[in-house]
Amino acid sequence: MADTNIKYSDHSISSAFKDHYIVPDYQREYVWTNDQVEQLLSDLLEPFEEDNKKLFDLMKTTYPDAYQCAMKIGRFIKSEYDLECSNDEILYLMIHINRFMERGL
Repeated sequence: MADTNIKYSDHSISSAFKDHYIVPDYQREYVWTNDQVEQLLSDLLEPFEEDNKKLFDLMKTTYPDAYQCAMKIGRFIKSEYDLECSNDEILYLMIHINRFMERGL
């Protein structure tokens, strides 16, 4: 059987990149602005948001009672706490409300 011991040693972040991340003197490091970071994150998350929108629309049409109940909870949260529920949060509520309704709770 092969040796299954794992050997490790502590390193600092700077020592880990010391020989691997070198910016030549003639090249400056690229500095991201907040707008560029936000755009990158938006681009990365967009496909997930589209999938959630499809699921939201499907749940809304397939389980209208759960949707109405979730929206009522959303309005209550808005009136009591001045917080808007996102579609993702309403979707989460719809899934769990429908589960309770199917079990007769």
